[in-house]
Amino acid sequence: MEPEKFAAKITEDLAAIHKDEHLHIWYNPEWIKNEKQRADLDEVAILREKREERTVNYGFEEIKIHPGNIGYLKLNSFSYDMDAFNVAIGAMNFLSNTDALIIDLRENGGGSPEMVQFLCSYFLENPRKHLNSFYYKEKDKTTQYWTYTYLPGKRLDKVDLYLLTSKKTFSAAEEFSYNLKHTKRATVIGETTGGGAHDNKFIILNDNFEMSLPFARAINPVTKTNWEGIGVEPDVKVTSDRAQETAQVLAIRKMSEKEEDPKFKTYYLWMYEMYESRLNPVTIRMDVLKSYVGTY
Repeated sequence: MEPEKFAAKITEDLAAIHKDEHLHIWYNPEWIKNEKQRADLDEVAILREKREERTVNYGFEEIKIHPGNIGYLKLNSFSYDMDAFNVAIGAMNFLSNTDALIIDLRENGGGSPEMVQFLCSYFLENPRKHLNSFYYKEKDKTTQYWTYTYLPGKRLDKVDLYLLTSKKTFSAAEEFSYNLKHTKRATVIGETTGGGAHDNKFIILNDNFEMSLPFARAINPVTKTNWEGIGVEPDVKVTSDRAQETAQVLAIRKMSEKEEDPKFKTYYLWMYEMYESRLNPVTIRMDVLKSYVGTY
């Protein structure tokens, strides 16, 4: 049997028993070779690793302000690199004057709990809030994650917040969604997420195979449980390809409903018509179109 198929089969058998989304075995000899040599990595190799993170901007792929002062952040990972925090600060400062914000997690496969903690802090007011805990069975120890009291720049604790999810949204991206959903701080829009709530580490089995091994369990202070195996359920269920347009419609409609200034209210209503037409475009039957044709 080919080694890739062998690893996939073992993973399938383990999943049938354990049902843990973080439990996985891969055939990955190149990665294993590099890991074994990591202690001997020279400065050039270390800089190359950092450059790889930098070339994807530490997961911060796109930041925009859409019509109606709706911010948009496409976040593809929660980076472990310390330089990522400077990028996060810049992103939050750029978006700090928006009236609504959409964070796109549809392609986010997870990452650092510390980055989750840092970004969640921007959306929750002081005093500090308990976000999540991890219980480590081996050490019989629990580590808590709380929001930061101080943050560089403005908090966005009053901005109307929407999170976009898909079936590919996983691990730390699910924690971010779960934290903000259960503090009633964000509206989650899209598909139910992948369902991986356990912290994991990567183990080298031999020269060819590596393993993702779960070793800690998330415990949310509100639900007293987590999203393992079930995912984060969206507040508004739509297919992932319609999530962004749905969020834009909900955001601008809410802004128009609470607006008292006639000038801004008219503007928001115009924006609502635009976003609604993108979400639900009008189609005209061909026979109707043909009836408009005349002789000129």
